[in-house]
Amino acid sequence: SSARDRVQWVTAYRPSPARWVPNPPAALQAAVRDIEAGAYTKAVAALEPNRSQLAASLLLADVYIYQGRTDDAIKTLAPLSQAGRGNPVATGLQGRALLIAGRLDEAASLLQEGLKTHPADRELVLAAADVARVQGDADQALRWFAQVTLAHPKSHEAWFGVGRIQVDKEDVPKAKTALDEALRLSPNEAGYLGERATLLALSGDLTAARLAFDEALKQQPDDYLAWTGLGILQLKTGEPQQALESFLKATVLEPRFARAQLYAGVAYYQLDQIGGAQRAIEAVNRAAQLDAKDPLPYLMLGLIYGDAQELALATEAAQQAQVRMPFLKSANQLLNDQKGSAN
Repeated sequence: SSARDRVQWVTAYRPSPARWVPNPPAALQAAVRDIEAGAYTKAVAALEPNRSQLAASLLLADVYIYQGRTDDAIKTLAPLSQAGRGNPVATGLQGRALLIAGRLDEAASLLQEGLKTHPADRELVLAAADVARVQGDADQALRWFAQVTLAHPKSHEAWFGVGRIQVDKEDVPKAKTALDEALRLSPNEAGYLGERATLLALSGDLTAARLAFDEALKQQPDDYLAWTGLGILQLKTGEPQQALESFLKATVLEPRFARAQLYAGVAYYQLDQIGGAQRAIEAVNRAAQLDAKDPLPYLMLGLIYGDAQELALATEAAQQAQVRMPFLKSANQLLNDQKGSAN
């Protein structure tokens, strides 16, 4: 996918001048107003001549990331972060740019170096948590997000990070607490309502979930989290064709979101059309590639191959799942299989 797609894959990214430069100097306040108004081209033109200033570079890199210009963001921040040994805010932002560029190992290495000197810096810890989440280490990510919620209880990003991981784990009470707090702190943040509605769908509160998805998609029609969650709801209510359409919308908006690819495979399989099983396998394999440590795609492949009496392939899938079991988020949705074959 394009660099702009990867921005959405990590998070529904928006430039946030107040986050990176809470007290901009007078000379940059016009550029800040342009960013807040969405006049990004004008803001970039004003900031680029001043990139020697820390504040200007941070603002400029933030806009570059939003525009999908991750290489430009990385180059702008590198002299400031000094391979993790320099300014911690610049290091955190550079780590995010590397993550969105798909350079996960570089991002992790940079942020680990930064945390040696600044172990409690909020932006460094948040960026490291997001890298760990994308790499499939949900437990480490959760520890880092929780660390920030304790030190900075008004950080909606940290609460959302906790909630997003607990949704994957399907720990409903903890996910609800975290997502509700994120929404209380930042009710209009992109993606938050969609993830909260997904939690309702996963937990079986289908009526409330449908109302929540309506509100989320009214507020943000391109919320791939909401489209994916709506598809899960539609699977649960016996609407596989509508579910597939929702998942396809989600994958168009964000091709690298593993959850959407995984459940698109379920929808294809439930429809049982000609070629449906093969399409299901292709979609689930894409999910496995996108989230390499998650055993759930392999558990689903095992069910599909088992139903087809492809026992060698089913066994191979089960073995792949077994290797990844320490990274299992939740298998609750498989337990709905009336045949009992999820055992």
